[in-house]
Amino acid sequence: RNGRGERDPDLAAAALLSGFGTLLAAILIAWGVARMAETGGADPVNAARAGARWILCPAAFFFLPNFDAFSALFVTLTAVLACTALTVNDQHRAALSGFGTGLAAGGALFCSFAMAPMLAAARLTALVATIRPSFSWRRVRFVAIAAVIGLATILSVPLVLGFDYVGTARGIMYLHWYHYNPPGRALWMRFNLLDFSIFLGWPLIVWLAMLTFRNRWWAARLVLTT
Repeated sequence: RNGRGERDPDLAAAALLSGFGTLLAAILIAWGVARMAETGGADPVNAARAGARWILCPAAFFFLPNFDAFSALFVTLTAVLACTALTVNDQHRAALSGFGTGLAAGGALFCSFAMAPMLAAARLTALVATIRPSFSWRRVRFVAIAAVIGLATILSVPLVLGFDYVGTARGIMYLHWYHYNPPGRALWMRFNLLDFSIFLGWPLIVWLAMLTFRNRWWAARLVLTT
């Protein structure tokens, strides 16, 4: 409110947009999961069921009202576009999807540098989910090059405007190393793994493991489950 007790319309609009924006981002993640399942061979009904199961992840509830929803959406879009680029027949569409993969990855990294390992997992997910008898490493290299170009394109914009990636990364690592980490590093690592499994949801982990050994490509699916 301003000095006369009146509400600032710009701040009110920003509050509404940010709240609805995070909700929309979380909903779109469910679409991304369904799209990945369909690319991996699921029929439309089962793909929709897979997308609906996103709501069963505890992380979907804990992080819904936070900015993490946007980071998660960018990571999901990275996997979806990579799946599309690896399976589509048209070469131009594959290049465009690969370029979009890099753009989405750059958006995730700009939200948080901590998305880097999540992006690596998203790329691995797309690679394993699209394994077919006609799988081509030449296509993988083509998509990877397009993704790198897209990533360089979007990350160069803040760089040109004066954003210091190196200084920001050093500041973040300083905070994590000296303020967030307890003296016992091994305890901190074990807790993070337990924390991750809780947020993912043990029922979902068990369900993925059961699906793994019912699939012809069970070894590849085991990597995907992990």
